[in-house]
Amino acid sequence: MRSTDRRGLSRTDAEALLAQYGPNAIAVGRPSRLTILARRLWGPIPWLLEITLGLTLATHRFGDSIAIAFLLLFNAAVATWQEGTAGDALELLRSRVIVEVRVKRDGVWTSLPGDRLVPGDLVHLSVGDVVAADMRLLDGGIDVDESALTGESSPKALHAGMIAYAGTVVQRGDGDATLIATGSSTKFGRTAQLVRTAKTTGTLERLVVRLVSILSVASLLIVAVVAFAAWQNRLNPIDIAVFAVMIVLASVPIALPAAFTLATTLGSIDLAKQGALVTRLSAVEDAASMDVLCTDKTGTITENRVAVAKCITYDPFTEDDLVAFAAAASDEAQRDPIDMAVLRFTRERRTVPPTRTSFTPFDPLAKRSAADILSAGTHATVYKGAPNVLRAMITSSAPLMDADTERLASSGARVLAVVIQHGTMAQLVGLIGLSDPPRADAASLVGRLHGLGIDVKLLTGDSEPTARHVARAVGIPQEKVYASIYPENKLSIIRELQAARHVVGMTGDGINDAPALRQANIGIAVASATDIAKAAAGVVLTEPGLSNVVSAIEAGRRVYERMLTYTIMKLMKYFTIVGVLTVGFFLTKSFLLTPRLMVALLIFNDFVTLSIATDNVTASRSFDVWRVGRLVGAAVSLSVLTALAVFGTVILTAHLWRLDLNQLRSVVFFALVAMGQIAVFVVRARSSLFGLAPSRWLLGTTAFALVAASIMTLRAILTPALPAVSLLSVAVLLVLAALLINTLKLPILASFGLAARRS
Repeated sequence: MRSTDRRGLSRTDAEALLAQYGPNAIAVGRPSRLTILARRLWGPIPWLLEITLGLTLATHRFGDSIAIAFLLLFNAAVATWQEGTAGDALELLRSRVIVEVRVKRDGVWTSLPGDRLVPGDLVHLSVGDVVAADMRLLDGGIDVDESALTGESSPKALHAGMIAYAGTVVQRGDGDATLIATGSSTKFGRTAQLVRTAKTTGTLERLVVRLVSILSVASLLIVAVVAFAAWQNRLNPIDIAVFAVMIVLASVPIALPAAFTLATTLGSIDLAKQGALVTRLSAVEDAASMDVLCTDKTGTITENRVAVAKCITYDPFTEDDLVAFAAAASDEAQRDPIDMAVLRFTRERRTVPPTRTSFTPFDPLAKRSAADILSAGTHATVYKGAPNVLRAMITSSAPLMDADTERLASSGARVLAVVIQHGTMAQLVGLIGLSDPPRADAASLVGRLHGLGIDVKLLTGDSEPTARHVARAVGIPQEKVYASIYPENKLSIIRELQAARHVVGMTGDGINDAPALRQANIGIAVASATDIAKAAAGVVLTEPGLSNVVSAIEAGRRVYERMLTYTIMKLMKYFTIVGVLTVGFFLTKSFLLTPRLMVALLIFNDFVTLSIATDNVTASRSFDVWRVGRLVGAAVSLSVLTALAVFGTVILTAHLWRLDLNQLRSVVFFALVAMGQIAVFVVRARSSLFGLAPSRWLLGTTAFALVAASIMTLRAILTPALPAVSLLSVAVLLVLAALLINTLKLPILASFGLAARRS
């Protein structure tokens, strides 16, 4: 029998101990900026730049070597700053995912953040809790999952006197415990993190790898063709090496990873303001491609305000007997909504429960709770749980029970059965109908999800009539309802959907949902979720309902739209630059750009357009999928137009102003910079030239690139000077060409499935 004479610490003593031992937290070690910088100099993209640097050094082009070294360090510095900024944002978000602990202070049970616990605190552990510190069990019995700490997959049974270690998870049972160590003093120290954010490979990250591969192969083929042609014409091998340097520089997607990180970080910060905390950045990316959402019922579709609505009793028991026995099989320390509703109803009726000698909390697998009681001077056991589970225990009243259960469930009530057992004889006491009405906004939000192309499925452990009633009320098709299912069923459903190539989202709140939340592409823990559900999820909601799920999907799709623009632009610029340089080489038997000008071009075209990650966009109306083949096809088609525009402008300008070869290089440089900036505004709106207004950052950085490139060509910085009037003519001709390309882009994008998909 559980002891009730422990009052726990006083608030005064607890504050003194908190000052002595400090918060119950372990500082998350983060690498220094210098360490991050060193890492950014090692990897596929830095390797390409370092190879290019080696080529320029080998050919004694030391000025070009300095320019490439600057680009390498500039890339590393920007990436370091961006990673540090993303880390700061994630730390802020993670700090808001608070683990709540049931603790007794001044003799009263209350909920406190886990970091406020101190040695000597009396806490209550129940199913789904993450053990917040090392603690010794005083009574009761629990099974804990220590796999996160020891790798042991089998649960470990603990009884009074044994220690539960920080970072483990309560899978079954309950009990009171006293804290013996907190923070870094716990046995497993830094491994006992309360919220884990393991690095996973997201959709966009995989895209970066594929694009690097495609551009590298394309560059090797182009260099091989040009090198062979140059060898046939007996050109200088050093000139061929210089050309190879420029092609490699053009192929390096230097700022692509930084752009993706920036976009997802900004998306996660925006979501935090709307009540959705992102603990894994790749979840924002995956939200864009999600096409199936498996949603829990309680607290997501319904209000999670469970109340007793109807009681049905069977002879010889009265309604007072039913309520008293149900209260005996409930426990306030569990914080279970159903138990709380039963106990609240008991207090309202002023019913006194029988004396309880032991208690077994609700088990999601067994779907029942139990209590040993003293009733009329005799020992008995009371069970409270799912009717289909307890029905097997009784012999009489079964037909009536089935009919009454069906009637209550059809009205939308969640049904509990109460059975009392004396020795080997079990009797049905009665049924309790619990109401948990759908949220007022649930139907409209389900409609919005359907409008976004999301297939919504309802997964619940409730009976089929109850689940179907709720689904009907909110607009979820009956064939999308999975009722009376167990935790392993949820996991199987998620895996089957993923095997069918669906990107699956899952909402949940309990320990039984944790495996499915971790398996789903985007696991979403609802506002009332247990600690282990929050730890398993990639997104944690701070407000009830589905509104923030919709926000997460729309945020992911906005990130997709921005990164789609950036990716098309990167590919377009690559094929435009390579096309212009290659054709120009064959026509003039000379290079139209120097490596130093190429470095300047890359800075303007890559890093300046990072601001696309801040652009104003509209989320698409259906789920988004990255199809690299279509991206490359569209980019090549558009780059033919932009390359022709640049060539035409260069030839016309050179003819009008009688420019020599050196001045021609200045025209090519300025034309490529200007077209790169102008094309952003053509591609960003995939329905017309004018859509949402560009962000201030996009306008500002575009203006900076154009002004800086103009100053370079007017002041002869790295390139021969051009007259201002010739520069103006280049800009006017490119704007006119861009208007024509804007008209032609629509059928091109549509043919590759990249046209806007909005209502």
